[in-house]
Amino acid sequence: AKDVETFAKGSGAPESPIASDRDGSSRREWLGAAELKNLPQAFIVGRGGKILWIGNPADAIFDGIVRKAMSGRYDPAAREKIEPALKAAKQCADVRNWGEAYKHFDEAIDVEPCVALDVVAERYKTTLLREGKPDAANAWLVQTTKKRFASDLGAVYYLVNMLLTDPEVKPRNPETASQLIDLCTATGGPGILRMRAKVANARGGMKT
Repeated sequence: AKDVETFAKGSGAPESPIASDRDGSSRREWLGAAELKNLPQAFIVGRGGKILWIGNPADAIFDGIVRKAMSGRYDPAAREKIEPALKAAKQCADVRNWGEAYKHFDEAIDVEPCVALDVVAERYKTTLLREGKPDAANAWLVQTTKKRFASDLGAVYYLVNMLLTDPEVKPRNPETASQLIDLCTATGGPGILRMRAKVANARGGMKT
């Protein structure tokens, strides 16, 4: 246990609980079962005990997957189903076939909306930036939020944050962000107030 603690402190590991066993059962039941020999290895386990990801915790994608898994937004099986439609959408957008591109984007989102928020953002930015139709992009995002995400506080927060902080979304769009917040029917915690504060700050309505 002392060796593990020393290693963790010296490796810049995140401050999270570390457990160790005395009989090697963890190695047998996890690394052995996965036929892995090298360390470090991380297993991300989702709700219901399903293993969602196995890999090196030093990988750049690790923290993002953990955050998605904690909010129920990481599902490798769903992503596998999403990828073909997403690839087709990108190919159609590259040749400016907007109608087919949006058809495929929507197909990808329909697979599992809660794990396809990045696809929602990409579809929005395709209309906004590549096709150059901000009104259409904003109308679609409002309608999609109303249809799919009104009861999902985390999803609304993600989309509001995109409108207010994504470096590609210029100018900032507090008006549409405010509309998304108004559509949100979810409650709990300071989520709504936090989002409204972000909008007020983007509008210049908060002074420090």
